[in-house]
Amino acid sequence: MSNSMSTNVSYEDTFSGPAIPPGWVLTVTGLVEVFLTASAILGNLLFVTVFCLQKKLRTTINTMLFNLSITDLISPILVSSLTGDGFLKRLWRFGYSLCVINKVLHRILLETSLWLTTCVAINRYICIVHHEKYHRFSNRKTLSFALMFSWCFPVATQVYLHTRPNAFRYVEGIFPCVLNVSGVFTLASLTVQIVLTVYSYLAVFLFIRRSRNRVQAHSAGDDTSTNNSKTPSLQEIRTLKVLMAVFLLIIFGYIPVPLVGSIFKALGRPEGLAFLILLHPAIHIGGAVNPILYGISNRNVRESYRQILTGQKIFGRPCCGVNAESQVSAI
Repeated sequence: MSNSMSTNVSYEDTFSGPAIPPGWVLTVTGLVEVFLTASAILGNLLFVTVFCLQKKLRTTINTMLFNLSITDLISPILVSSLTGDGFLKRLWRFGYSLCVINKVLHRILLETSLWLTTCVAINRYICIVHHEKYHRFSNRKTLSFALMFSWCFPVATQVYLHTRPNAFRYVEGIFPCVLNVSGVFTLASLTVQIVLTVYSYLAVFLFIRRSRNRVQAHSAGDDTSTNNSKTPSLQEIRTLKVLMAVFLLIIFGYIPVPLVGSIFKALGRPEGLAFLILLHPAIHIGGAVNPILYGISNRNVRESYRQILTGQKIFGRPCCGVNAESQVSAI
């Protein structure tokens, strides 16, 4: 059997019977993976560069987004690039060790990214809804703990789960490592992350709505509705929407793949492999789009992007005369 016809083996446990995807499906998916890989590397390298060169960008939220960019840099270099090669070559060419590293690293980076976005959401919740207490949590110790937890917890748990005996079964194919590890723990962690993030943003937007209603009532002359609570600015609201978009890109990029696989497996339809492969690049869309979102929500980041891309000096003059750390609106 030729290499181009040996791509179905690792999916025999997922889809009943042989399930050889059409060649055009693998080619298109591989090309999309290459495009997303290049975009993610360039975009996140740009954001990492401006963060390191510009002291005014080193806010609490930007530090978390910097770590998120690091995960979005590691992923295209060590995960999606190898996966894209497997699609284009119709065969995994890197052996068992890299296959295991690829699988484990993908889970670690996904969980780390979600914990980082969860920490961002909690930070915005405290900053806006409980802004009078924010100074207690906005310090280096809290930030260091959040970053250490976001990285160390996924690494410890995923390495433990996936390095136990018989955690993988290796067969020839595009995705040669078949997982024998239960996904219950990963699902539980994912649920906690989603609940915390959604609750934080929902509470923030409800607070903003109530604040607007109080302002409108006060403007109408209803003195009983006056309140000393801070009303978020339009810039803060736009930043919140962008941060929420970052979170949603990760979630809706990851969920369709296992969801489609489970549906077609339940239906016993082997042709579902083609749909599964076509959906696979969605996992990496967030890494390519996130640096653009950072620029949309923050004028300092946009200006730094422009100076680097146009070859202007960054150390010669500040990007912006406003102290970003003093603004809640800073990303």
